[in-house]
Amino acid sequence: MSWDSRLPDGVEFKGRTAEGFRIGVSMPTGEDGLSPCLCPDEPTHRFKVAITPSDAATDSTLWCPYCGLQAPTRTFMPDQMARARAAMEQVAQRYMRDSIDKMMRDAFGKPAPRRTSGISVEYRPGPRRSYRPLPTFEVEPTRRPMTCSRCDETWAVYGLATYCPVCGLLAPAQQLTTLIAVHRDRVTEMDNLDPDVLQRLVESGVVAATYESSFKDGFGALETYLKNRFFEEAPPLPKPPHPTTFQRLADTNELYKQHFGIDLEALAGPATWSALIRAAAIRHVLTHNAGVIDARFLTRMPQWHQAEGQKLVIERDETLSFLDALSAFADNVVG
Repeated sequence: MSWDSRLPDGVEFKGRTAEGFRIGVSMPTGEDGLSPCLCPDEPTHRFKVAITPSDAATDSTLWCPYCGLQAPTRTFMPDQMARARAAMEQVAQRYMRDSIDKMMRDAFGKPAPRRTSGISVEYRPGPRRSYRPLPTFEVEPTRRPMTCSRCDETWAVYGLATYCPVCGLLAPAQQLTTLIAVHRDRVTEMDNLDPDVLQRLVESGVVAATYESSFKDGFGALETYLKNRFFEEAPPLPKPPHPTTFQRLADTNELYKQHFGIDLEALAGPATWSALIRAAAIRHVLTHNAGVIDARFLTRMPQWHQAEGQKLVIERDETLSFLDALSAFADNVVG
């Protein structure tokens, strides 16, 4: 029999409690000190958070910053859980071997009394056996670090995030400004692509989908900001406005003027406000009419270059103009 009372690097044995073993396991982190996570529903949703040691028996909760899924923290950390299980197995093996060693030493480690049978038993432990190293995993650099303005937690993402993974919330203003930066990057990065690659993306519909998502996501974030700010700051109302009211900028502005004395149109400026009204019409067709131009759209946009019944086509300049309008609104109204 052989055993090793040592443990692999990164594992600390803290003893045994009534509930079981207590161990500490170091986890690989990136240069920012954050540990990688994967959404259990969508593994392409990758992000990083800070790991805080805790003796709490209950599991904490995380939110996917991309889709908002809430689940126990361990389900977001398959690599860390594999490392922790390996460490626990080795601690359990060490405890078992030490227990057997003590039992054998107590039974046979002392000189046995003289026996007339001529039989004696001697216990001698074998050589130590080295432990296998713990599983490790790669921690890739993230694209963007973020700090939640609600809970002050720092985390990092690889793409567009709309939820804080720690508290499940993200300030509406923070959602809006973050989204503008991400979508502008997506649009302008295509300028650096090889022409042949860009042409294939155009033919496959990826470029058109990118422009469309900028309108859908951008106006959705604007709507969320206006709606959440209103319900957070407005006094108690006998009949609160329906949430869909905030999809209509003119109606939203009337609510803000009535309850806050804030004229959103005046603060944004005529050019920005007109650009947002234009974006609202485009987003309505994309979201509620399957992207097909109808008579209502042409009534609101009489100078549009396409006809009723055609698939709405959005160009790069149209998309960047919308993002410019969102930025101007954020600067002049959100602050």
